[in-house]
Amino acid sequence: MVKFKLLVSSLLLFFPWMINSSQTTRIETNVSTCSIDNVVFKNNEELIYKIYYNWGLIWLSAGEATFQVKEMKDGYLMKAVGKTYSTYEWLYAVHDIYEVYVDKETLLPIWSTRDIKENNYTQYERMVFNQKAGTVTSTRGKTKKEATTAVIPIKDCAHDILSILYFVRNYPFKTFKNGQSFPVSVFLDRENNELSAKYNGTSKRKDFKGLGVFNSYIISPATIAGKVFDQGNTMRMYISEDSNQIPLMVETKLSVGSVKVVLKSYKNLRHPLHSKVK
Repeated sequence: MVKFKLLVSSLLLFFPWMINSSQTTRIETNVSTCSIDNVVFKNNEELIYKIYYNWGLIWLSAGEATFQVKEMKDGYLMKAVGKTYSTYEWLYAVHDIYEVYVDKETLLPIWSTRDIKENNYTQYERMVFNQKAGTVTSTRGKTKKEATTAVIPIKDCAHDILSILYFVRNYPFKTFKNGQSFPVSVFLDRENNELSAKYNGTSKRKDFKGLGVFNSYIISPATIAGKVFDQGNTMRMYISEDSNQIPLMVETKLSVGSVKVVLKSYKNLRHPLHSKVK
């Protein structure tokens, strides 16, 4: 069966499914992967996404993912919760919670937690990042009580699965050239992942179901072929072409069916949503 957590955590899984692609045009970026100023989000920002799964001619509204930001003295606490709708829990019940605390100056992670509950599958993990020493202390197990601890070397300026979304939102996409790729280092499942995505220009006046008509930037990563994705398939993320740079929609084809994650509602944006044209 297709990994159902893609339906409730597609935004979280967008970057970890990326791989370096030999077909990607390599154009040097002028942004740092180790530190970036936050100019796109603010305290109490909330984004709620609706997840759709397509199988043949049928589109199922399967669940929601909620992203929230809290500003602290020295950092930002980010939280994401993905869950299925109650009407589908008989088929596959999901309730995933991700949290990360990032440094306010660099937006690099200091600590993060994952609490995964998907039918009978559970996993807990807490990671403490020591960016200077180049290590992560990972405490992981089926439950918090059963977790074991390991200290693992990491690449320079490593991110976790959630912090990378907010870091990349701050990239100056309006200065990027069509086809420009950018690297990202993500630490996931006790492994270092050297990833890459590509900027594919802009989309003008695209109608997003239930949200409105927007101008947007298009970001595409390569995907890992296998049980979930077809060979050569790419995801596509639409990001608002304004100063907020919020993800409006993620879409991808799977080996069976396809997934769309569409922004349902938003609160406390830092800037006016000038990308909305209708």
